[in-house]
Amino acid sequence: MDQNEILVNCSFCNVEIPCPKNIRYQKHSCIDCFKKLKKNPPENINKIHVAIPKEKIEQMVPEITIQMIMQEVFPKFWKEEKKKLKEMPRKEAVEYAFATGAGSLISLMEELNKEERKFFRKSQNSK
Repeated sequence: MDQNEILVNCSFCNVEIPCPKNIRYQKHSCIDCFKKLKKNPPENINKIHVAIPKEKIEQMVPEITIQMIMQEVFPKFWKEEKKKLKEMPRKEAVEYAFATGAGSLISLMEELNKEERKFFRKSQNSK
């Protein structure tokens, strides 16, 4: 645990987990409980702090990214583009959807990269 973290209890199993000091969520989850929550996610799942061990972050990023796109980007895309997609030849519709998804992924990666740089600068300034 580093100096920018505090220990909190998982809201579901009560195990102690590290949490950045500046996070002010009402609920916290260890990674094991969060995996269980994903099977039947609560309405406010995006407002739960999840303590992911550093060694597991790289393994989980692709899964989390795809899940976020499917939950947040796809419904909006489908609502806006459904009629257009249904009128296109199948191959063209698939190419269009794939390109849109790839663009969303690139945008998300850029946004995450910006957030990571902000966090790194803040942590460097607090030393």
